[in-house]
Amino acid sequence: MEEKVKYLLSRFSALTKQEKEIVMRIGQPAFDFIEDIVSEEVLSDPNHLLNSMAKLSKNILGEYSQAVLVDIEDGIFLVDSEDMVVGAMLRQEGRYQKEEIEAIKSFINNDSKVLFVGAHIGVFAVPIARIVENIVCIEANLSSYKLLEYNMKLNNITNCKLYNTVAFNYDGEIDFIINRENSGGSKIVPFGNLDPYVTETSNIVELSCCRLDSLLKDQDFDVVIMDLEGAELFALLGMPKILEKVKLLFIEFIPHHIKNVAMIEISAFCEPLEIFDKLIIPELSKEIDKEDIPSVLKVFFECDKSFDSLIFKKK
Repeated sequence: MEEKVKYLLSRFSALTKQEKEIVMRIGQPAFDFIEDIVSEEVLSDPNHLLNSMAKLSKNILGEYSQAVLVDIEDGIFLVDSEDMVVGAMLRQEGRYQKEEIEAIKSFINNDSKVLFVGAHIGVFAVPIARIVENIVCIEANLSSYKLLEYNMKLNNITNCKLYNTVAFNYDGEIDFIINRENSGGSKIVPFGNLDPYVTETSNIVELSCCRLDSLLKDQDFDVVIMDLEGAELFALLGMPKILEKVKLLFIEFIPHHIKNVAMIEISAFCEPLEIFDKLIIPELSKEIDKEDIPSVLKVFFECDKSFDSLIFKKK
């Protein structure tokens, strides 16, 4: 690497003044990025690294760029140009949690009615919509919601309805953290420890929230797919009528979200899930019977074991 740097410097020295100015203008974002990441602050905090990477992406693409188009196996998607998690995976690898999408597909058919609670930009919703009868998507982050709208149109998805709101256990307003460098990590302002979820570029805004039983009155769903970065319990408490008819619930399980964001005990998390008869853990290839679900989740909670998706199933 040192030899490569020496070689590049020697080539740079041989350039004319005008050529050097062009190289500096093009390369400045990369130089700023290197300066950022070698600082002690960035090296000690992953959030600062994400911020620096997001800044580099924005600087290279230009200040007026808002999204980048990716063409992948599951469809055509506009992704946030500053997103360094889902967006970066789609831009660089052409996929994001493909195994989870395939797991969902194995449980649905042409007659399925699916509710996505926390749809983000539609990476899961688009391929699922092509299979099922209809879908409804809830997304709180306005920037992600706009991309979700575009992505449905880009992929000619017509059997969907979209709502820009926070799924919660009351109708009103709630404070919400918007993260650009990890837009999928945007969430309600935690009731507990705020520090792990706020970066120097985070923006806290007030958004409308509602009970899904109120918003989606008289609508039935077979399947619910939920990823709310810690607000899952509150959404579940706001949709008991919907859950009565749901056969399958796919839900993210992250103990530090339950502890810090929702600020609840695992027993409270388990209460609205008592209507289900089985817990399927795809990552472990295990099925848990109804009576053992609370104790198994307690073990995962206490040892801080996270899962991208747990599947709760009725008979």
